[in-house]
Amino acid sequence: MDDETFKSELLTRLDRIQSLLSYLCGAAKASEERAQAGLGVQKKAEPSLPLGERSLLQEEMQDDYHQALKKWQSARQG
Repeated sequence: MDDETFKSELLTRLDRIQSLLSYLCGAAKASEERAQAGLGVQKKAEPSLPLGERSLLQEEMQDDYHQALKKWQSARQG
């Protein structure tokens, strides 16, 4: 894999992560606004994604970078 392919794959994965994070931030803000619109009592914001999906997001963020780096390093060596 050449440098340009590596950069392209990495940017694609970062875009995907950014869109997931944007979704999460929007959902958290909406939840907070609903809680504040109540009787003045702050309700604890519930996570917008179930635990399993949050775990997958965390794995995706870590694994994608490591996979792209390994792929790039093996292409550079071989």
